[in-house]
Amino acid sequence: LKDIEVMTTPVIDRAEYLRRDDIMGCALRHSEELQDGSEKALARITAALDPLYGHSQLRRLLSCPKDGEIKDLLRGAERLCIALLEKN
Repeated sequence: LKDIEVMTTPVIDRAEYLRRDDIMGCALRHSEELQDGSEKALARITAALDPLYGHSQLRRLLSCPKDGEIKDLLRGAERLCIALLEKN
């Protein structure tokens, strides 16, 4: 066994959080929009990642994530966001 990755988040009522008017509600709505798989969402993600993966020197060191990897990254970012914003 090489690595163990913990992928837990606090238990939340997602529907309630999506209705909230605070930063958590905004973050979850934004996350859902980006994970919907639409061309618009993919274009927004690609535009956000372009400075990193399009950089002339970094392009040789990094490979652009595939669709499945992007979804995994978005889910991980959402888990981290929930954990950090709901930390008491």
